Amino acid sequence: MRLLRGFLCALVLSVGIALPAAAHDQLIASNIEDGSVLTEAPTQIELEYSAEIMDATPAIAILDESGSTVHEVTPAVDGRFVRAPFPELP
Repeated sequence: MRLLRGFLCALVLSVGIALPAAAHDQLIASNIEDGSVLTEAPTQIELEYSAEIMDATPAIAILDESGSTVHEVTPAVDGRFVRAPFPELP
């Protein structure tokens, strides 16, 4: 549960940091709502951006409460959508 909270914190921080940059695409939706509390881990990470994402070297990092990366995955990019399986975490 602590790792899941860490992931949610990282997701919220990434959204908060990305929003002020008006020249960049913005995260507009995800399958985990900001501030939500989950009783179990999701099976997939789904992100939707304001414009198509360049399929250069995308990565999704899952962080723990201390900010350390516990898992990193290369997501599938499909236009404005980014998807990756959520790993089983200890």
